[in-house]
Order: sequence, then C-alpha cells, then structure tokens
Amino acid sequence: MLLHVLIIDRIESAYAVVETDKGHIEIPLADILGEAVTGNVLQKVDGGYRIKKHATEKRREEINKKLSGLWD
Repeated sequence: MLLHVLIIDRIESAYAVVETDKGHIEIPLADILGEAVTGNVLQKVDGGYRIKKHATEKRREEINKKLSGLWD
C-alpha cells in the first residue's frame, strides 16, 4: 500500500506534473528512473523517483473497468 500516492498527471517540457494527496508538484524528468508517462504511479527513492509498474498497471485496469461500465 502506498502511503503517499504520486501519479503523473501530465508531462510539460522537462518536468512531470504529479498529483499528490496534497495537490500538484513538478518533478524534473531527469529525477524519474525509467520512462515517465501520464498515469504512472511513482515512489520516492533515494536520489529521485521510480515507476511502480504493478501499481500503475493495477490502476489502469481499475480505470478501464470503470470506463467500460459506463457504456454497458
């Protein structure tokens, strides 16, 4: 379970605009390990942030289920 959820809202120039439980912050793309993509869940680690692949996939699946339910 993530205590502080960090989700990439969008990419602007050399920064990721990230949703947190307290609002938005900007994180330099150079501080994110891996390919930063909208919707990725991040975890703060020493020296930067890493992409939580399993949490990102799970979140996308949940969103897709909700969206598919809108047209059923």
